[in-house]
Amino acid sequence: MKFHADSLIAWLKESKGGRESKGVWNPSIEMRRADPSDPTSRFGMFANKDIVKDTVLIHIPQSMLLDSREEDPEGMECGTVHNLIEQFELKDESKYAPYVNYLLDTQPPGQLPSAWSDAGKRLFNLALVGGDDKDGEYVALPPDAPTTWVDTFWHGTCQGSKDPLHEHASLLVVQRNWDDLLIPLFDMMNHRNGHWYNTISNEVHGGEPVVIKARRDIKAGEELYNSYNMCSDCYGRMTDYGTPEILRDYGFVEEYPHTWIFDDADVAFRVDEVYDAEGNGTGEYEVTEWIEWIPLDEDIKEIQVIYLKQIRDTKNKLFLERDPEVPEHEWLTAKNYLDAMEFDIKIAIRDFDELEDAEKMNDGQFVFDEF
Repeated sequence: MKFHADSLIAWLKESKGGRESKGVWNPSIEMRRADPSDPTSRFGMFANKDIVKDTVLIHIPQSMLLDSREEDPEGMECGTVHNLIEQFELKDESKYAPYVNYLLDTQPPGQLPSAWSDAGKRLFNLALVGGDDKDGEYVALPPDAPTTWVDTFWHGTCQGSKDPLHEHASLLVVQRNWDDLLIPLFDMMNHRNGHWYNTISNEVHGGEPVVIKARRDIKAGEELYNSYNMCSDCYGRMTDYGTPEILRDYGFVEEYPHTWIFDDADVAFRVDEVYDAEGNGTGEYEVTEWIEWIPLDEDIKEIQVIYLKQIRDTKNKLFLERDPEVPEHEWLTAKNYLDAMEFDIKIAIRDFDELEDAEKMNDGQFVFDEF
């Protein structure tokens, strides 16, 4: 990974386009393992000295961006996938060779639920609808269309081939695109919201270079984080895209804060850890935002008696022991996702019950069951 990071930075420094100056990599940041002594720890961008707010961190010329080059249908950036496939085939002859080799060498297939094994996809889909033998009232838990990127969109919308490399390219675009663009280096920055989110970028369209700056003062040793749904130009994602969609489209259960949007129940909220004055986690959690509105008591009751019960039942049916046909990573990811949803719903129920407005609406008549 270090070899590819160095190659990408060298490419950036040499790149320019038209009237643009060369790319810029601020020497105050570096790419490395989170724990340099642990080669299995995550790879990311880190500050190697204190950085003040608004400092330019990375300046990426438009000439480095990989785009669609065609009119894309609704649902998937087919043209960007086609362009990426072409660059994969060119490999070292591609003008994007450092980026292409980084993707081919370090980004294995199978990261998104849409690329999981058949057994893993079946498990995840069953987990979201309450299992096979349903009786009583069940709901479809988020996210929508959890495993359909390849079959519905690449094969269907894009009329793409079943070549494994082409399918892999389609999911890399889902994971890494910014609208219809792939932005080398910027897409290597990890995601996290809340006070961890410490960078900001300009609008990426319009022919201008992509400029990433410090969103706040950043201390030496801090990891640099982007946001996949709370960025300045994320627009509707701020209120309709959360932890479930990040798992579907990026392949991981995000670290706190979590965002849950239960459209059918009219309940949406964010949960984060409580931090002390020095910014250290306390091990306590709370709802930091009811998204767009405070729910009604009947909506919270639905979350409790239907959603929470269904998650418990599903875990008892499907996750007491691992199906040997489901790879361990897929099984653990699905289980961790349900665990996170269950835990955060409990926090939401507790915090709703403590709201003065909720007490007034309930007029002392409604008491939540113990959970």
